Amino acid sequence: MSKRILISTSPQDTDSIIVGLRLREIGHTVLRWFPSELGATTRMSYNISNASGFRSKLIDDRDAFDLTSFDVLWNRR
Repeated sequence: MSKRILISTSPQDTDSIIVGLRLREIGHTVLRWFPSELGATTRMSYNISNASGFRSKLIDDRDAFDLTSFDVLWNRR
């Protein structure tokens, strides 16, 4: 079963690069995320409702992604 994996790390973290490549090879979706590169306009939104449960989204100058769409979080730092 394929998993969506978020790796919170630094750009120079070779372990997360190697592990991320191997995870992709075996069919998982991997996003390496660099908190050190967050801009001044970065924000996080939360939504809690009876209909959809808990939802969380990270939004910065370059990207926006739904944090609750990931099955696994690997916090390297």
